[in-house]
Amino acid sequence: MKRSFVLPLLAGALVFSVSAAWGAAPTEPPASRACLDINGGTGFNWDGTTLTGSITLTAPACKQGTYTLYVLNQAGGTLLASVAGVPFAGDPRTVQFTAAVQDQDSMVCVYATSSIGGRVFDVGAPDGQQCLVVDTTPSSGGTPFH
Repeated sequence: MKRSFVLPLLAGALVFSVSAAWGAAPTEPPASRACLDINGGTGFNWDGTTLTGSITLTAPACKQGTYTLYVLNQAGGTLLASVAGVPFAGDPRTVQFTAAVQDQDSMVCVYATSSIGGRVFDVGAPDGQQCLVVDTTPSSGGTPFH
């Protein structure tokens, strides 16, 4: 009788711990991982087909870090593209992005993440916003990420 009670209890605990890990929000990088701390991002430009821009980090990009830019429609409900960033040779604290993007209303919304091994440490977007709106007007993406 004890075994039949303990096994479902253990299975329930495992399901709860896995679902809690999947739903965990990104955490601010520890000081030892300043290479994952997104502290800026401006100069996003989009000509209707190609979106370019960059983020800045507190320290040079981590060798094992992954920096990803997500491009959504203006409403933020549909993912149009995601692209990995490349550290800029002239300043290793800068990560550059280039993505092929097309959208019908000429406005998209972008945000960036930093991660290692699939664990997201930081999400870059303007303060108080989920993403930065960029349109086909030159230099429309001037609001900095934090």
